Amino acid sequence: MGGTGIAPRRARVTEPEARVGRETHRIAIELLDAEGTRPGVRETVQGYLDMTAAWAWPTSSPTTPPPRARVVAQWAALRETALR
Repeated sequence: MGGTGIAPRRARVTEPEARVGRETHRIAIELLDAEGTRPGVRETVQGYLDMTAAWAWPTSSPTTPPPRARVVAQWAALRETALR
């Protein structure tokens, strides 16, 4: 298998993944109409993206708790404060 190590394959995956991540972050800031130059805004948006990704897996499980409306409402309130 000469020359087919994990590192080259990992690079082929992580480079596009990083590009997609940056573009997703840029689009999220735009859609949220957030002021991306204010301290903490970019980090807050990244936190929301991370939390959303974490929720994607368990929502497909039959043992997932009922919808988390209160949590989502709190996220929205925090977003309004943090991103404006």
